[in-house]
Amino acid sequence: MPWKPVDPARATRERMRRLAMEAGRPKNHNKAYKHAAWRRIRARKLAADPICAFCGKAVATEVDHINEDPWDNRWENLRSACKPCHSARTIRDRMARRDRRKSQPDGSEGT
Repeated sequence: MPWKPVDPARATRERMRRLAMEAGRPKNHNKAYKHAAWRRIRARKLAADPICAFCGKAVATEVDHINEDPWDNRWENLRSACKPCHSARTIRDRMARRDRRKSQPDGSEGT
C-alpha cells in the first residue's frame, strides 16, 4: 500500500509543540513574539543595550525575558543577549523547570 512521506516542516512543528508542552509552557507562548509591539520593544532594547548582558563581549541579537514570561515586556524585565548566551540560558531554565516538576509529588511546579 502506498504511503505519504513525512513532511519535514510538520515533523518539526510537532516536535516543537511536544517540547513546549514538556517544558510546561502554554500553547500560545510563541504568539507573544508575533506582535508588532514586541518587534518595536525588541528593536528599542537592542538599540539601547547593544552588548550581551551575559558575556559583555558579543553584539546582542536577541532580547531575553528575565522572568521567562514572554508577555511581560516591561523594560526592567528585558535584557539584551547574543545568540549563544541566550540559547544557553534558555536550556538551563528549561532543565531547571523540568527538574522542579519531577521533584514535585503531584507533578505541579513548586516555588
